[in-house]
Amino acid sequence: EMLECLDDGVKKPSSTDRLLRSRERNRMHARKTRQRKKEHMQKLQNRADELKLEQIRLKQAINEKNTASILVGLFSGDGSESDNGANNAMD
Repeated sequence: EMLECLDDGVKKPSSTDRLLRSRERNRMHARKTRQRKKEHMQKLQNRADELKLEQIRLKQAINEKNTASILVGLFSGDGSESDNGANNAMD
C-alpha cells in the first residue's frame, strides 16, 4: 500500500508515492521550462528578422539619398561652382 498509518490514524504518503509525485512535478516543470525557452527563442528570432529587414531598408534609403545627392551635384547650375574654384586658384 502507498500510504502508511500514523499514530493518530492519519495516513501519510509513502516514500515511493512522494518520489513519484516529485518526479511528476519535475517533469511538468521541465516541460513548461522547455516551452518557455522555445517561445523566447522564437521571439528573439522574429526580432532578429525584423531588424535585418530594417537594416536593408535603411541601407536602401542611404543609397537613394547618396544617389540623389550625386545627381543634384551633377545637374545643379552650370557647373560654375567648380569653375570658380579653379579660377580662384589661378588668381
